[in-house]
Amino acid sequence: MKRAMAAAAAVVWTVWAADAEAQGVGGTAKIGTLGVGGDATVGLFQNLNLRAGYNQFTYKDDVEFGDEDVDGEVDLETIPLLLDWHCFGGGFRLSAGAMVNNNEVQISAEPGDVLVLEGVPFTVQSLQGSVTFEEWSWYGGFGYGNAVGRDGRWHFACDFGVLFHGDPVVEARAVSSAPAVQPLLDAAVAAEVAELQDDLKDFTFYPVVSVGISLRF
Repeated sequence: MKRAMAAAAAVVWTVWAADAEAQGVGGTAKIGTLGVGGDATVGLFQNLNLRAGYNQFTYKDDVEFGDEDVDGEVDLETIPLLLDWHCFGGGFRLSAGAMVNNNEVQISAEPGDVLVLEGVPFTVQSLQGSVTFEEWSWYGGFGYGNAVGRDGRWHFACDFGVLFHGDPVVEARAVSSAPAVQPLLDAAVAAEVAELQDDLKDFTFYPVVSVGISLRF
């Protein structure tokens, strides 16, 4: 994780440190299915730009685990590293690259909460679980807007694409209030995790849609 973050940070720094006078540098503020974020864009060659950014959003709500709702939190965090090809020389672009993907869903339960797993109620001391994805995920899509375009300083930006994050990984661990039934709880949690893993096996990609405003510096 730390190496991936460091590598992404190095690329972002390269974007900002590139020759802005020769090719242009632009920044974009945006909002979309990856959360709220921003991009830095550098023109590399005619019609080809390098784009790096950061997106983040957190949302809390109840999540079903077994037959009961537990506390849930969706944490979205991605660092995109993309090439934008303006194939017609205008605002339309084709985009491809990778993202550092820290998107995660977390679940938890408080001491005294009752979980109903496999039809059996369990009083727990704690529950911790997560759904995670591949740390490096491929992205492909299209959009509109050239943050370093010379037809003005301000530009509208939008993206439509797919983040290929691989098979989700489901993990969970619960501690029973009654140590004697811990083996039964472990088996029930394992069965629920296996069921969730099977339910999510086809969720190998995430739709990406965003809109924003770009400024050429």
